[in-house]
Amino acid sequence: MDFPIRLQPLERNKRIFWNEEIEEYLAKQPTPSLNSNSIEFDEDALQLSLDAVVLELERELRRAFTNRKTNGCDPNLGSAVRTGKNILRWYIQIYVEHRQVQQRRHKIQDGRKMDILRSPGILSTVVSILQWSVDNDLKLARDASLYIFYATYSHHPGDKSASNGIDHLINHESFPQIALEMLVANDSIPLHLSLVRNLHSMTVSFPGARATILDAKIHYDPLRATESAPWAPREPTTINFSKACLSLIRWLLDDESSFPTYNPEDKGAELVVEIFNCFYAMRKGQELAAPSTVISTDDGDLSLEKLIVRILKLSPTTKSLETASAENIWKQINECKLAAISLLMDSDASFGEYLIENGCFGTLLEVFERQVDCTVDNTRLEGSAAATLLPILIVLNRYSVANRNIQILVKDFVFPRENEKRNNQLIRDRKKTNMSPLDAPKDTLRGKLIVLLSWVDGYVKRCSAELMWTLCDSDYNEFTTRVGLGNALPLLNAKGLSPIPIPS
Repeated sequence: MDFPIRLQPLERNKRIFWNEEIEEYLAKQPTPSLNSNSIEFDEDALQLSLDAVVLELERELRRAFTNRKTNGCDPNLGSAVRTGKNILRWYIQIYVEHRQVQQRRHKIQDGRKMDILRSPGILSTVVSILQWSVDNDLKLARDASLYIFYATYSHHPGDKSASNGIDHLINHESFPQIALEMLVANDSIPLHLSLVRNLHSMTVSFPGARATILDAKIHYDPLRATESAPWAPREPTTINFSKACLSLIRWLLDDESSFPTYNPEDKGAELVVEIFNCFYAMRKGQELAAPSTVISTDDGDLSLEKLIVRILKLSPTTKSLETASAENIWKQINECKLAAISLLMDSDASFGEYLIENGCFGTLLEVFERQVDCTVDNTRLEGSAAATLLPILIVLNRYSVANRNIQILVKDFVFPRENEKRNNQLIRDRKKTNMSPLDAPKDTLRGKLIVLLSWVDGYVKRCSAELMWTLCDSDYNEFTTRVGLGNALPLLNAKGLSPIPIPS
């Protein structure tokens, strides 16, 4: 928490060490020891120090930009951009939360100096730095892009500085077009990751950003380009954000020997996940449908549906499994698949049949079982496990409701056929409904799904129950017998079918 204090006085020769230290600090996973709520310090002293840092950085950024126009690039510019980026990141990840706690404990005034670094004027300066550094200093370009991301990130609901900054970037700086031009200008994956992250954040935070970003177009002519990315078109054409991102993903997937890579510095898989997350925010999953209804593209291999199939079929190479980083490679593949499945939540129900025809529906079932295991077996009850479980529950239920063949496929996966003859007879023979399930060993998928019917997270509980209801053919007797009346009551009550009224 004392990082700004340690930056005083602003000695440039110490900034390298300061930036390296704070980047390492902020990159760590949160632990109780890093919880800012438990740290006490002199609020007034820190605020004075922070104000001094902000004002000095503002002067440096403006001075460096002015000097460039007359005397070339200021050698201290990279340090100023990197420091500003890290101060903004620290402010979001640590300081804002701490101030909220402190304000509840003590009456302290909210400082506004930080908004200077988020002002439209400074953002214009940083955008200009981003544009002219991309040709000769990719590290500076990436820091400038990340600066923009943290400067426009909302600190709280209704954050006017963030919304004003995004509005300025979109309507006055044409940032979507700038980002689009850079996406096909070079092969810097870390830079492109930061650019897509910016557009994703803008889509989520600012009304109208989605349409502006999707409508942005540039005319690309490879003969006139001084430098181009390996996924850039080879013929003159018009490019939009969707096409640029799909081309980038296809290029990454085409190099099967190195995607995903075991190199921790490689950001390829992370970029695929970020693009899919951005597409999800843009509701591009609504474009996914069975081939009979989908609009064909000029380049079939570049279609979103075919790239999703390729992602779902991803598996590590034999060579990668022999490395010490095999576990990390599996993790990257799983994250790519989870991001693709999130897109499927908006797909047409007919898309499930398309996945079966292309031999990758089994992947959905594998992910389904793995995410159920991760959620139920995780004793810490982390929200992240539940959050990654919801999409697959929703997708399987939607496809099962719409398609009888898929419903049977999923049902056989949850309730293996070798047990069904005996269980079906027991269902018919039962004269009364038991409170407990008919057949649900704790270590089985069906047993763990029943555990989720009483889960703490209400969304997980409801989505798990809806899927089980669908798999039971929406039959009251089968549902209550398979899961037990006690587990069935919440959903039955919500559907108006409960034999025992439950107070709301």
